[in-house]
Amino acid sequence: MNGLGTEVDNTSSTLSGSGRIILLALLRSLYRKLRSSRITRDPHELRAWIFLLMDANFKDNEFISKGECINLKRGEVLTSERWLSTTWGFTI
Repeated sequence: MNGLGTEVDNTSSTLSGSGRIILLALLRSLYRKLRSSRITRDPHELRAWIFLLMDANFKDNEFISKGECINLKRGEVLTSERWLSTTWGFTI
């Protein structure tokens, strides 16, 4: 049972014991880095950073933008400063 009173099926987990330990170590490292970063002091910047992080490609991909084929690598985001400033209310 989890904290919500529902059963948790651990048999469908894709991470083995050592995989879980590595994932937890990575999450702890990320948490510590975020805690000491200036980006966590401004909630608006943190929200925009998390959005960009979640919107980044997880694998190489191709997009068509304005009739042009754009190749994006893993970790890249297709956006513009104008769109970001309008969306998040930042000045450029």
